[in-house]
Amino acid sequence: MDRVEQTTSLPAAEVFDRLLRILVAATGAGVIYGVLARGSVGGCQLVAPAAPSAPGCMQLTMEPSGWIYLVMALVAIVLISSALRFAANEAAAVRSLRITAIVVSAIPLVALVVAHVFFRFVPFEDWQYGEDFTYFVPFVAIEQELT
Repeated sequence: MDRVEQTTSLPAAEVFDRLLRILVAATGAGVIYGVLARGSVGGCQLVAPAAPSAPGCMQLTMEPSGWIYLVMALVAIVLISSALRFAANEAAAVRSLRITAIVVSAIPLVALVVAHVFFRFVPFEDWQYGEDFTYFVPFVAIEQELT
């Protein structure tokens, strides 16, 4: 649906409709990211061959990062501002705002996919109990627990 029914006498009603769609799409994508960017993975290994009953275990917990929401907000502000400032007419502004909605909504969804791919391939076999284990997972916060 490209055209908005004129149910109001406001000038630029289509621009306002696009702004509302940006808010709804960004909120939906942000909620999806917040719910699905969670997970945990763990692994255990023996501390020493002489003590097989004393495993050393590590648990990594993935949580959403507040930086994604900040990036979404900043990108939305910049793209909406430039669309409204540099558009030659209402139709050009609507096209720019349509692209803005796609970009802002894609940020958390791409971050979610990348984070899960990185998190899936945590190399536990490289970890030795008693050694530091650092593993970078982009776009999420990681909490490490050793037991």
